[in-house]
Amino acid sequence: MAKIDDFEVKVRSKIQKTVRIVTRNVMNDLAEAGPVWTGEFRDSWVATSMGTGGTGTGGSYPYQLKDVPELPITKKETTNRKTKITISNLAEHAAIAMDLKESEYEYPGQEPEGDIVLRGTRQSGIRGDIGTKEKDGGDNRATAPLDWLPTYIKGGKFKRSIARGIKLNLPATEDK
Repeated sequence: MAKIDDFEVKVRSKIQKTVRIVTRNVMNDLAEAGPVWTGEFRDSWVATSMGTGGTGTGGSYPYQLKDVPELPITKKETTNRKTKITISNLAEHAAIAMDLKESEYEYPGQEPEGDIVLRGTRQSGIRGDIGTKEKDGGDNRATAPLDWLPTYIKGGKFKRSIARGIKLNLPATEDK
């Protein structure tokens, strides 16, 4: 009976590590896809364990496995809990950076750390809603396109990140 119990623990441990690897991949993707002016938003992604409420080490981009919390390997946690980890951004301006909330914009006095992907006249109070400079004039800038978050989630990159994490952590088969 001990061999079966040991095997189950190893499998549950592997599942939980895979979840952590996928989480790290997604956090890095979000940091790369989102806007980067000072780097604060990019460096504020946090993973929280739904089982313990714990978070990782609170690192910054690029995120590492230690930035994702350890997960319990109990049978209840690995088989019954559907949501194992949530990813959120703790930056004060996160809703603005995710294009969920309007804001007033003014030049902060320095150029962005990230690449400028749009330049033109702001069309609304939404961060990425900028017309083209050629068409509308203006010198407003955005370091991520409008709706970058739903584009990432609904596009293939999110699914590829999950698949990449699972492929990285598949257990090797042992021939006897």
